[in-house]
Amino acid sequence: MKNKLLFLLLAVGACMKMTAQVDDVSVFITPTASYNWFDNKSTVEDGAMYGIQAGFGFGKTIELRGIYEKSSNLDQKFGRYADNLNDLGLDFELTAKDIRVTRKGGEIKANLASGDLAPYLVLGTGIQTYKRKFSEEKTYKTENIYGSGGIGLKINLSPRLTLNFEGRLFGYNMKPNSMLADPELMGDVSGDYSFEEWLEGQKSETMFNYSLNAGLQLYLGGTNEKDLSAMDRAYKQRFGSGLSDFKVTLAPTGAYVDFDDNTAFRDTYLLGAELGVDFTDYVGLRAYYLQATEDEKISLDFDKMSMYGADFVGRLNVGAGISPYVTVGGGYINVSDNYIGEVNDLQFINLSSKYFAKGGIGIDIPLGKRVDLFGAANLLYTTDRDNSDIGQIEGTEELKKHMMYNFGFRVKLSKSVDVDKVVAQAFDEEFAPERRAYDESLEDYEKRIKTYDQKVKERDSLIANYQNRIKELEKELKQAFDENDEIRAAEIMQEKKYLEGQIEKQEKPENPLIRMTPAELESLIDKVLKGVEEEESQKTIEQRLDRLEDLLIRMNQAQAERAAVPSAPGVPRTTMSTEPADVAQSSANDRLIEEISRLKQQLRDQEATIAQMQANIASQDREEASPRKVEIHAPSTPDSATDDLGAASGFNFKKGMAVFIGPSFGDATNVNIGLRSYHAFSNTSIMFTPDIYVGLGSKMAFGVNANGIVPIDINSDFTPYVGVGVGLNYINKKLKFAPNFIAGTTYKLGNGASVFLEYTGRGAFKNNQVALGYRFKF
Repeated sequence: MKNKLLFLLLAVGACMKMTAQVDDVSVFITPTASYNWFDNKSTVEDGAMYGIQAGFGFGKTIELRGIYEKSSNLDQKFGRYADNLNDLGLDFELTAKDIRVTRKGGEIKANLASGDLAPYLVLGTGIQTYKRKFSEEKTYKTENIYGSGGIGLKINLSPRLTLNFEGRLFGYNMKPNSMLADPELMGDVSGDYSFEEWLEGQKSETMFNYSLNAGLQLYLGGTNEKDLSAMDRAYKQRFGSGLSDFKVTLAPTGAYVDFDDNTAFRDTYLLGAELGVDFTDYVGLRAYYLQATEDEKISLDFDKMSMYGADFVGRLNVGAGISPYVTVGGGYINVSDNYIGEVNDLQFINLSSKYFAKGGIGIDIPLGKRVDLFGAANLLYTTDRDNSDIGQIEGTEELKKHMMYNFGFRVKLSKSVDVDKVVAQAFDEEFAPERRAYDESLEDYEKRIKTYDQKVKERDSLIANYQNRIKELEKELKQAFDENDEIRAAEIMQEKKYLEGQIEKQEKPENPLIRMTPAELESLIDKVLKGVEEEESQKTIEQRLDRLEDLLIRMNQAQAERAAVPSAPGVPRTTMSTEPADVAQSSANDRLIEEISRLKQQLRDQEATIAQMQANIASQDREEASPRKVEIHAPSTPDSATDDLGAASGFNFKKGMAVFIGPSFGDATNVNIGLRSYHAFSNTSIMFTPDIYVGLGSKMAFGVNANGIVPIDINSDFTPYVGVGVGLNYINKKLKFAPNFIAGTTYKLGNGASVFLEYTGRGAFKNNQVALGYRFKF
């Protein structure tokens, strides 16, 4: 069994990407189911319990929770005591009855990590009640105070949802005879009361119960720091206490204790001091010492009694406003030998000092950034037992309840935070990328200006050289005319004409397409083609064709103009070779022509479709006198029905949550109520769907399952699916690890919601479930 459970935990953990819970104060609720192994001395058969946990979380580390658990039908087993009956010579057997077990208590949960698989510890106490019902009029009941401890493992399904598994140990003291007594056997016909005498001789014994618990914990409220920007965190700190998280606190303190009337302690005022440490704005520890005053008055005349102890403090708000808080702790009531107690006007001396447990609520009212006024109301519990015997406490009747009220003002010693500086720094960091991009653009612009100026200078210098050469040619031309050298004159005139053309070319910029490098031309074509695809829903095919054809014509015209530049005989060309550009030009032409052909084919297909639709409409009009309405349905979008269970890009952890209810039959008949989450894998329609459920009926059931399903796309609002998985299920008082087989269909409602009807066969169809569920986006 342990190996099967470990395998299930590892399988679920391997399929999950983990995220942390919220960082500040949160409220949580956790439905739970557990299997319990009861102490043999209690006569209670092992079985299941279900319940709920709720409380407050203080950051990622500490949680305070109240718990309530209730058993399903449990029977008794008397094997441990059968030999005792034989020794007494009794000829009857003890009658097994139904047992009802409940637990009510509180626990502190300490999360040891916030990573992928996060272990945690729990420590608590409460009241465990056994009820053995003999008839409608007669019920035997015993209440026991227990202490509990355990270790758990939580799997984070989302920032606000965790799947918890934990093992706990419950220790308590109880007399076995409270569960063995049977009114039908109180003395037999022969007057033999040996059984009753044996029961009376039973003593209280320490017993231990063990439980394996599973729960789905939902966090409400609070924020997750990793989801906040630097600016969000800065403003959050601005409206906080204005101090660093770690603080040392000092407080002069007053208190009043209203002791239980059945104790010899006298109601009294106390004065003292408190020393504390706050680890964050929400969690801290307080140690205190209080000395009682005389005559139930506030004075400096001190009595012979003192109290000291320590509390855990969990604040429910930041320190900038009125902050409620809860406290849990304990301490010691120390009385001197000459302290005089009083009960009903009777005086007592030599009273025993007592340990006490304490819990309460309070508020802090800030008087300034470093000073708070506070007040609190607390419940104190003590027992009548000696301190050395406190571990033998059994039931609530041994507890004495007292009220304690404390008040004072608290000074906080901590480093002050310049929140304005933090906000300004966060603002600077928030827009730093934009400023860097702007500065870089300015630098790039300045570089381009300098490059442009340099090119202008080079152009002006080149034009000046051309003009100087033209002047020289004009002199040489005049000389050639004077010498009647026609050949030389023709050469000079041709060179002069070429140079004048070069000057005109330099003064009038070339076509930008001609001046592009091959890489720049390819990049331009990519952008144009991408832009045409993106315009598919805005422009007609004809408009996109016109754009591409115009670009093709302009590119080829520019190429022709560049190729037509003349060169005089004997005059070296001043431009660089254009062969690479010609190759890129040809490649770009091919790509544009290919895209134009594709669009023309698409246009022809579209025209054919329209013609066919018109022909169909005309045919229908001829067949029917009344006009028919033709509906053209657009292709399915990502929000279609298949998205309800379809594939996702990446491993999606926010695909949806669902609740379901339905009957189960086979090994046992129950009504199952459960919760399921949906998670999609990359590039596949397979979905991971873990769930947890509780079955209500004559015999309680519960289970945790890890399943995978595959939707079947039929182009409808209905999407059938099939799946398989494994589960750990408690059914018919047996805990089993078995395969699951699933078939169902879902119907899309809109806005991401859907309903589904599903059949699940568990354990080779020994248990069957039909469930109706509602799925919503989470």
